[in-house]
Amino acid sequence: MTIYDATLEALESDSTIQAAWRDASPGDRSLLLTMLERGVGELLTVVGSANHALWSRFIAQGWMEQSLSGGPNESSPVETFRVKLTELGWRAIPIVLARLRIIE
Repeated sequence: MTIYDATLEALESDSTIQAAWRDASPGDRSLLLTMLERGVGELLTVVGSANHALWSRFIAQGWMEQSLSGGPNESSPVETFRVKLTELGWRAIPIVLARLRIIE
């Protein structure tokens, strides 16, 4: 199965990805494109945010992995969630973005 077919199958079989995409703001969504364009493989968000929900779904598909989390502590009053793209994610996320934009 090609990466394209596998990614489409994952999107069709996991409806929570589409729901999390709809809940994310345009700004939240744009982080993924910026990540790809700049070659930055790591992002940080707040636990419980729309990005946290979306990126957690991407982790479940193997497109991202959690790297470090932190807080709440003296330097950060909120709990943070750091993710990075996996090798598979670098190839799958462009397909995900193209497909989810069509579905919107």
